[in-house]
Amino acid sequence: MIAHRGFGFERLCTFLFLTPNGVFGVMANVLATYVILFIFFGAFLHKSGAGKFFIDLPLAIAGNSTGGPAKVAVMASALFGSVSGSAIANTVSTGAFTIPLMKRAGFKPHVAGAIEPAASIGGMFLPPIMGAGGFLMAELTNSPYSTIMMIAVFPALLYFFSVFCMIHFEAKKHGLQGVEGEEYENWKIVLKREWYFALPLVIITVLMILGRSPGFSAFWATISCVVVSWVRKETRMGLKEIWDAILTGANNTLIIGATLGVIGIIVGTIALTGVGLKFSDIIISLAQGNLLAAVFLVALASLVLGMGVPVTAAYLITAVLAVPPLVLCWSCYCWSRSVENGVDFI
Repeated sequence: MIAHRGFGFERLCTFLFLTPNGVFGVMANVLATYVILFIFFGAFLHKSGAGKFFIDLPLAIAGNSTGGPAKVAVMASALFGSVSGSAIANTVSTGAFTIPLMKRAGFKPHVAGAIEPAASIGGMFLPPIMGAGGFLMAELTNSPYSTIMMIAVFPALLYFFSVFCMIHFEAKKHGLQGVEGEEYENWKIVLKREWYFALPLVIITVLMILGRSPGFSAFWATISCVVVSWVRKETRMGLKEIWDAILTGANNTLIIGATLGVIGIIVGTIALTGVGLKFSDIIISLAQGNLLAAVFLVALASLVLGMGVPVTAAYLITAVLAVPPLVLCWSCYCWSRSVENGVDFI
C-alpha cells in the first residue's frame, strides 16, 4: 500500500536540498524569520533575573501544599516554557532545581523525573512563545501569529491543569506534603518585590495582539529585558551579561536549526515518495467520509508520531499527511448537509 517506484541518490539529494519542499523550505524560512528572534528573547529574559522569579513565585504559591514541589515544577515550567518555547531548555532550567526538591519531599526518583518533562512539554504550546511549532502553524495556515496565540491559550491551560490534578492525586495517595522544615515567602510579597520581571511578557503579548510583526515585538521585548534587569543591582545586565545571553541564544538556535533541518528531510521524503497521498487515502477509506472519525484517526496518528519525533516534527508531518483527508471529509460533510437542506453546495 505504501510502495513507490524508488528514487536514485542524486534525485533524492536534488529534491531535498534544491527545492522548497526539503531542508530549505518553510521550516528554514520560519527559523530565519521568527524563531531566532524569540530564542534570543528567551535567553535575555532568563539572564535578566526573570528565571529566578519563575521559580520564586511558584514556590511561594504552592511550596508547602500537598505535593508542593511537584506543583512548583508544573507552574515554573509553565512560566519558563511560555518564553523559552523549548521543552529541553525548560527541563534543564527548571528541572535542575525542581527534581531534587521533589525527591526531598518524598517523590520517588523516577516519578520526579517523569513529572518534570511532562510539565515542561506544555511550554511548547503556551503563549506568548510556542517554539517553532506555533510559527509553523501561522505560516502554513496563513493566519496572524496573534490568532494562533489566542487559540492556544485554553488548550495549554487545560493541559497544565490536568498535569496539576494528576500530581495532586499522586501526592494524596502517598501522603506527600512540601519539604519539611522549609518555609517560603508569601506569594504577595514575592509578587510585590519582583512583579516587573513579567513586563517583557506583557510587552511582547500586547504588541502582537495589536498587530505588530513578531520581529518587531521580539526586538522591543528583548530591549525591555535589559531595562528591567537594571531595577535591582544584583541583576543588572552589563556588556558581559548581554554577550552571555547572545551566546546562549546562538547555541539554542543551532539546536533548533538542526532539528528543523532533519524535519525538512522527513517532509521532503514524504512529498517525493507520495506517501502523504496514500496516507490520506487510508484515513478517508477508514473514516468513510465521517468527519468525527477522521479527526479521531488523525489524533491517533499524531500520538504515534509524537512517540518517535519532537513536537515540531510531529506537528509538521501530521499537517502534511492529515490536512488533505480532513479537508475532504469536511467537504463531504458540507455536501451531505446541503443535500439534506436542499441548498446548492457550489
